[in-house]
Amino acid sequence: MKPVNLGFVSFDICRATHVPKKPNLFDCGVFVILFMQSGRKLDSRSYVFDSNEERCRLAGWLACSNYNKLRAKLLKDVREFHFNGQS
Repeated sequence: MKPVNLGFVSFDICRATHVPKKPNLFDCGVFVILFMQSGRKLDSRSYVFDSNEERCRLAGWLACSNYNKLRAKLLKDVREFHFNGQS
């Protein structure tokens, strides 16, 4: 049975108290991944991260993952660029 007189204005948004808030307006995905990886309850005092560092860490993890079908090519390109200065 559908509820009657249900509107967006009357919709309640409840947030868990142990979920930390992200420090900016653009790292939503990084923040969610870090929170999911933490596996424990956190609060804003104990959960501070450097956005740039975490984005690089996650990009490296994704690039080197066995699920990445282009992993071997990507690692080869990185090695060539690093040692030869070529792309």
